[in-house]
Amino acid sequence: MTMSPLPAASPTPNPVPPGLFPPPEPGIDFGIGGFIADQINTWFANLAARAITPLLDALAVSLLATPDVADHPRIQDLWRAMSVLANGGFGLLVLLAGLLVMGHETIQTRYALKEIAPRLVVAFLGANSSFFLTTQAIALANALSRAVLGARFDAERAANAIRRLIILPDGAEIFLVLLTLVAIVLLVLLLITFIVRASLTSLLVIASPLALACLALPQLDGLARL
Repeated sequence: MTMSPLPAASPTPNPVPPGLFPPPEPGIDFGIGGFIADQINTWFANLAARAITPLLDALAVSLLATPDVADHPRIQDLWRAMSVLANGGFGLLVLLAGLLVMGHETIQTRYALKEIAPRLVVAFLGANSSFFLTTQAIALANALSRAVLGARFDAERAANAIRRLIILPDGAEIFLVLLTLVAIVLLVLLLITFIVRASLTSLLVIASPLALACLALPQLDGLARL
């Protein structure tokens, strides 16, 4: 019996010589790029930590509160000076009011003695009691703010809680670092708003005697209301 020859085995492919395709070597930076990025993130995190502490300390003092002008002797001195000027100008205001009343039914028909006399009284009392009234208004506003926040609210404890949330550990992601920097910018804007509010309050307190004295005449009423 004749047997058919077996098919020839396929030739085995030549193995790849070692060293022909060597494994990729580390990049030329040897991890320097990641190291630099970590250092930059750490630097920003430390910068945020140093900046956030004084900002939160200032925020704890100024949170929802207006500075009491009664605690600033310089503002009291300026108010007294404006009060002296207002009282000195009342003589001229009374003279002008008398001329206005004398011209009733001749030069003008709107303002008689019954309209002008109450204005003179209110202007005089308001100009000389404006400091007391504004200090009481500020105290009332601050008391309302404390009532809204609650009796157990502690501004320093709240500032410390915010500090723990914002201050990042070393090696934090750049996204979290950027969020922290945004929070710092918002805190700076909030404190700038407080400074502007305190400055305007002081300016209004100082100018209040002259402004309220303008209530004596109807022609100056718009200036007083402004």
